[in-house]
Amino acid sequence: MKWKQLLGRVKLGAMAAGGAVLLGISQGVPPILVIILAAAVGAGFLWLYFFKVEIDRCIILARAEILPEVDRAFVEGRYVFPPLPPS
Repeated sequence: MKWKQLLGRVKLGAMAAGGAVLLGISQGVPPILVIILAAAVGAGFLWLYFFKVEIDRCIILARAEILPEVDRAFVEGRYVFPPLPPS
């Protein structure tokens, strides 16, 4: 949910930047600063999106490779639980 919320905010920023560029272009003079800032917002969105995709890929890979071995360790008794703290 945190990723969805974060990407939603960045999408809103990208739409606002695109609207600002279109509004500036409709006035006749291309707003150079607004175009540069909109490009930076777009680059930030792409970076965040690909970072999220990489995190998701790593989590799925860990589930596929590591969790079966952890399950086998519990079943075979290779995992020793730590002693309980003194009460």
